[in-house]
Amino acid sequence: MAVILHYVNKRGAIVERFVGIVHVSDTTALSLNRGIESSFCKHGLSLCRIRGQEYRKLAICKNHVQVASLFSLITTIQNVVGDSCKRHDILCEKQIKKVKEALYNGEILSGQ
Repeated sequence: MAVILHYVNKRGAIVERFVGIVHVSDTTALSLNRGIESSFCKHGLSLCRIRGQEYRKLAICKNHVQVASLFSLITTIQNVVGDSCKRHDILCEKQIKKVKEALYNGEILSGQ
């Protein structure tokens, strides 16, 4: 879910800001609300100041070139990798190799 803030600034102009992308397991009201709440908490924003919410599937991204580009890239990757088991396996093998190298170099922790 893309989280976008719409607000009116002190000069009376409407401002639109991309906050981030939040993973939600489904599109129920409870799941979407939890996603919004986690995004707000992450950025130190208060839910009590919300005056309304709007749920639009990706339509909001048309006004944000970077977000639209991200979803376009994800779609392309899904089409290239997701349609081929061989490509999927190659991608997984490369990711496993990167993670092993990062663990060995101390760039990421294993949690053990």
